[in-house]
Amino acid sequence: MFHWPSHYTYTDTFDSYRVVETLDGGITKHTRQQVLKGIPCRAYNNPTPDIQMSEQAATTSGGNTLCCDIGLDIRAGDEIIVHRYGNNGDPTPIDTRYFAGRPNEYRMPFGGVWCDIEHIQVALYNEQRVE
Repeated sequence: MFHWPSHYTYTDTFDSYRVVETLDGGITKHTRQQVLKGIPCRAYNNPTPDIQMSEQAATTSGGNTLCCDIGLDIRAGDEIIVHRYGNNGDPTPIDTRYFAGRPNEYRMPFGGVWCDIEHIQVALYNEQRVE
């Protein structure tokens, strides 16, 4: 039986934040709260984006993919901070800020051979101003 433990495949970590509604004396306020912290994951890079030029600013926008364990509370619109190489013991991981798309769960198919490939796949989007 084949077994691929996530310890070897999840080289990165991530934190997620969500804007939630709170009621304060009859007034609805929106606050940013941390939902997940230091979760092992793997971020896959899509092709490097081109620079977009306009009269106001130059920007880059692109998307990557994040894979992590099943059962995590990730929703579309969550802010995701990926710490590249954060699960490898690297003392200076590279941090990148993204926003999550709709998560897709990939579960073990019925009757399939158990090989520990269940995971959540999340499309990541980021846009940055080039300075």
